[in-house]
Amino acid sequence: DNITGDTTPTFTGIVEPSATVTLYHSDAGTTVVGTTVANGVGAYMVTSAPLTDGPYAFTVKATDVAGNASDASTDLVVTIDPFVDCPPASSTLVPNGVVFAMARSGCTIYLGGSFTAVGLKTGSGAALNNTTGEIAGATPLPIGGRVLAISPDDAGGWYVGGWFTSVGDAGRNRLARINADGTLHAWNPNANDDVNTLAVSGGVVYVAGSFTMIGGAATGRLVAIDTDGGLLPWNPNPNSDVSALVVSDGVVYAGGGFTTIGDGGRNYLAALDTEGRTLVGQLVAEH
Repeated sequence: DNITGDTTPTFTGIVEPSATVTLYHSDAGTTVVGTTVANGVGAYMVTSAPLTDGPYAFTVKATDVAGNASDASTDLVVTIDPFVDCPPASSTLVPNGVVFAMARSGCTIYLGGSFTAVGLKTGSGAALNNTTGEIAGATPLPIGGRVLAISPDDAGGWYVGGWFTSVGDAGRNRLARINADGTLHAWNPNANDDVNTLAVSGGVVYVAGSFTMIGGAATGRLVAIDTDGGLLPWNPNPNSDVSALVVSDGVVYAGGGFTTIGDGGRNYLAALDTEGRTLVGQLVAEH
């Protein structure tokens, strides 16, 4: 493509021995940007004077020792781009405030503004090293919205829930699974409203929130989903939002704004078995 970051490009060739070589650019061979003298076998190397960015049509003419000048060579178009050798600009770094000024020198971009830090663009979720506090593993896919719930998937990845509609470039409505390498898993239950909390136990993802549909099917606000994203036949059907979940020893503990759940009345707290039935005498709460 004849693109270079060198603002003083060098050209080589063969002409008559000891001939004077003149380098021109772009304007029908009238602007001289370099001269040299070929060696005893006619080889030459001529370097251009400094040039600004842009395309140039270079030509050379040779004048032999007797003063005879050749015609101009065929144009050689070269584009000078001082940034061509720079690594690709990162799209994952963002400031935490407004940028008012920007300048570029070489391969460095300088920013100024009201921000106090520049860091990885993670969207609403990020995996952190619990010792160093730094981003762990691969650069995470940006999550387009709020994340309200996270649970490990026991394979190095994560289930996430909240109010979002995308992960990276893919659509994901309120529920998603992120693989251990930072890529998006195919798991896609598709909730129609907020997911407030979730818990994972024995290959089952218990999900609760304000939603009333999963994957286009009508549900209650507390459901069980398998690892393929399909609904399981577990439907306690609380009469209001659920905001907290814990699973322990085969019992699902739920908290929220409900007053009925499973097969009985429960004010705001309940313990459920794996068939969605309320366990008698477990929890009492006052609003």
